[in-house]
Amino acid sequence: MQEENVKKIVKFTQELVRILSQNGIDSEKDMANLIFKRFKKIGFVPKVIGEKEHPSVICFLKKPGAKKTIWLESHLDTVPAGNFKRWKFPPFESKIEGNKMYGRGVADSKIDSNFFIFS
Repeated sequence: MQEENVKKIVKFTQELVRILSQNGIDSEKDMANLIFKRFKKIGFVPKVIGEKEHPSVICFLKKPGAKKTIWLESHLDTVPAGNFKRWKFPPFESKIEGNKMYGRGVADSKIDSNFFIFS
């Protein structure tokens, strides 16, 4: 089961990396849409909030009798990729070489989204 989840995380991260969401350049609506669909698929009741071009996805999970609240948050945008020629691999291709994935957001916002969905 763990190996299957790792494969799902890698695949989903690749999907996220391929979505352009550079701060100040792109909209995050495609990121929000994909995350919304994933939350819904696994049984949550997500809601898209915020601005049309820069939305967020929020989801509540209430445990009966719980006395504490945990807030997990990740941004949907990335820092602009800059000059694509300076990248070892195209920043939005999500290239895997050996045991590493290359792409904008793989060590930041694009992998954070997986933490919430697969944990």
